[in-house]
Amino acid sequence: MGKQGGSVLVLSMVLMLTLIVLAAGMAVTINNEIHISRYEENMLQADYYAESAVEYASYLLADDSKWDDNELINEEKAKIVNLLNGLDIEKLSRNISGDEYIIDSVIKYNSVSRKLSVTYKIIFDDVYNNAIANYSNIHFNGNEKGEINGNIKTAGKIEDVQAGSDMVFNGEWIEGQDPEFIPDYNDFFTTDYTDLVFDQNSQNTLNFNQEIKDIDYGVVFDKELTILGEGILVVKGHLTFKKHTKINKNSDDFFIIICSDNVLFEESAKLEGNFLLYAEGHIHFKEQVDMKGTIISRDTIQVNNKFELTQDRGYLDVFSKMGILIPGTGSNACTRKITDWQEF
Repeated sequence: MGKQGGSVLVLSMVLMLTLIVLAAGMAVTINNEIHISRYEENMLQADYYAESAVEYASYLLADDSKWDDNELINEEKAKIVNLLNGLDIEKLSRNISGDEYIIDSVIKYNSVSRKLSVTYKIIFDDVYNNAIANYSNIHFNGNEKGEINGNIKTAGKIEDVQAGSDMVFNGEWIEGQDPEFIPDYNDFFTTDYTDLVFDQNSQNTLNFNQEIKDIDYGVVFDKELTILGEGILVVKGHLTFKKHTKINKNSDDFFIIICSDNVLFEESAKLEGNFLLYAEGHIHFKEQVDMKGTIISRDTIQVNNKFELTQDRGYLDVFSKMGILIPGTGSNACTRKITDWQEF
């Protein structure tokens, strides 16, 4: 009996030890499973937060006021953090390449870090997405030659374009629009200007270096004129060009002209270059035009000669570089399409 009792005791101890080892192993396994499950849960939550942060930022892509050196401003980041508890935004930036915007994000949630890069193609639907936009009618004399690459959008009608003419239109004609899509002259600036000092008797070139200069009265440029550099010319009155005018003709730079009244290009005032021309009044082109940019008027536009115009939004960079908010742009004026998605 003694030997049997000892055997039972040994066997019992072996079984107990085995159960303890199994229980300990099971506890470790359960603990690991809990950690794995919690990590996976945090990963899923971090993925969701990363996507949510990018989605929020995508609505602000075209609003330059929401980005500081292409990093989303802290005020907007704080709004995201308030919406998504436990989120830490380490990076939320945009890069612009043509009509594509890339949002790069790095977020952390409960010590889990997620990186996401999403590329959006931006399709703009604001006034600057047109070659010509105006408040009233657009008149062609029916005999002009040339080519317009871009949309023509007007609150009125496009008139006197003759069938079989030598004018080529590569874009949509959009008539009868709500005139409010055209910004008002007073919407453009809330800043002071530097008076333009210009002697037409001895000077035929205007140089700009990301500056706003104004002429506080109507002006007539009666000699050939060259404008160089990035900047904005504000004319508080009528504006007339009588001779050949070149605006960054041999440069990639863009320029902006804002006029509170009518703009007239006389019969010898050929116009060439890269710019935005905005007039609160009527714009009349009696001479040839060869330009990239946009023409905007809150009145009628009259074309009487060869007209070559390619729509280009490059002048908006001038506003951005100078810290000027652009009327009529922002998240409500564009649609977004995802073209690439990368997770890291």
